[in-house]
Amino acid sequence: MNRRKPPKIYHHSDSFSSSGGFEKDPALQAVPRKKALQQLRSNSASSGGASPEKKDFSFSDIPAAVKTLLKKDSIDRPTQVQKLCYWPVKEGKDLLVNSETGTGKTLAFCLPMADKLEKSRGRRSREAAPFTLILCPSRELAQQVAGVLNKYLKPFRKKTGVLVGGESFHRQAGFIRFGVDIVVGTPGRVADFLRKNELSLSSVDQLILDEVDQMLESGFEKELHYIHERLRRKVQTLFFSATVNKKTVRLAGKILEEPVRIDAGGDGASKVSDRIIHKVIQVPGKARFRELRHALNRFRPERALIFCETRAGCENLANKLLEAGHRVSMVHGELSQQQRQIALSLLKQGQIQLLIATNVAARGLDIKGLPLVINYTLPRSQRDYTHRTGRTARAGSSGEVWNLVQDGEEKWFREICNRVGIKLKKTEVLRGAPEKDPPSAAPTGKMKTSLSSDI
Repeated sequence: MNRRKPPKIYHHSDSFSSSGGFEKDPALQAVPRKKALQQLRSNSASSGGASPEKKDFSFSDIPAAVKTLLKKDSIDRPTQVQKLCYWPVKEGKDLLVNSETGTGKTLAFCLPMADKLEKSRGRRSREAAPFTLILCPSRELAQQVAGVLNKYLKPFRKKTGVLVGGESFHRQAGFIRFGVDIVVGTPGRVADFLRKNELSLSSVDQLILDEVDQMLESGFEKELHYIHERLRRKVQTLFFSATVNKKTVRLAGKILEEPVRIDAGGDGASKVSDRIIHKVIQVPGKARFRELRHALNRFRPERALIFCETRAGCENLANKLLEAGHRVSMVHGELSQQQRQIALSLLKQGQIQLLIATNVAARGLDIKGLPLVINYTLPRSQRDYTHRTGRTARAGSSGEVWNLVQDGEEKWFREICNRVGIKLKKTEVLRGAPEKDPPSAAPTGKMKTSLSSDI
């Protein structure tokens, strides 16, 4: 791995010098590496500070063609994280960005990229090597990021290659050989391409790690080091994450150089959106499915994403809900990428009512206007709770989360609430007598499973 100097830490509220650079926080100059890392973890700037430029960022600063595309999607002003990231990214600074889910982190690095491409039109010769590498923890997030880039960078005719597992290696390799400008992929598949000399990083001048903490939690640390070692020495590196933990800080200390730390709607731990209403469904004994069915029949949500802890539970719940007449599909890690994409599209298009998922869907899925997330089984950590619930209340909207809390789980649920900042006084308990089952609906397809029907 390239040897890096101890990180010097900048804040988005630091002054912008007349020479065109960021002035260091005097309190952080010449501090030992260990103390610098402690400051990186704890001394975060708030989202309410001033922009590090002489003026606030607005969409008037981006190319007109991109602004037109944003307007078509009813996006008329930047989010907080986009405002705070734009000028530091343009200045070529490394970033460590802590922002809650659903705040527009993808556009936070896409918009400065668009401005860079606008100013370099016609200067870059066509070559096989990409200039930007974006790493994501899951196939779904990689596909979603690539979709955003393809949409808003379309005026610049740049090609994006997606390298993820679950799809043909040879087909992806052929696409890369033809020439791409941006690569978006999962660490495992990108590392495979490098080992087989199917991908060159010689022209990469920007590395973006999206949801870096989840990549570390998923065991991709070795792959991240392997990829970073194959980059040229001077590369702008951007870390984006909804949570910042010890592993993230340790990796930042090794890779980031003089990083700008930006906190936009996060607290460095696990925080949920204040636009979410959290509700509890109390489960007596082992009547978990019965209580879920009663709640669905009484409140009849238009669409919902339901989380289970395991693939077996996901399949069993999907089959039970199908038998009860609900329009259902499911997403878990053992389905092919095509199957997962189809299931997600069915929910987005309103062809199904309920999508049952394991934690594979807890990161990166952007389902516009999703009103409800249901934790059929409680997550194992507060970070999982943050990212499950982050599928609703995105882009300034509001949403609800239902939590099925079984006898004996109350203490753990209270602990989750305390850690993610939910006030228990504002947590509503859903009650009510059982309602009639909904009219029978045509199933979306038989769920193949040989598992027991007990959940």
